[in-house]
Amino acid sequence: MDSGALRKADPEYAANQLLGLVKTFFFWPEFLLGEKTKTNGIMQDCVAMFLSHYKTQ
Repeated sequence: MDSGALRKADPEYAANQLLGLVKTFFFWPEFLLGEKTKTNGIMQDCVAMFLSHYKTQ
């Protein structure tokens, strides 16, 4: 955010949003259902969604 690559926002809030996306696909399915997530592109999608909101133009 300080470098200008990401728009100004509360860093803790933004980090929690990204972690929430990651936990949804990687932590919770294994924790609750005992199922490992197939990782085909999921992390890239999480980062892409985060950047679509926070990346500066």
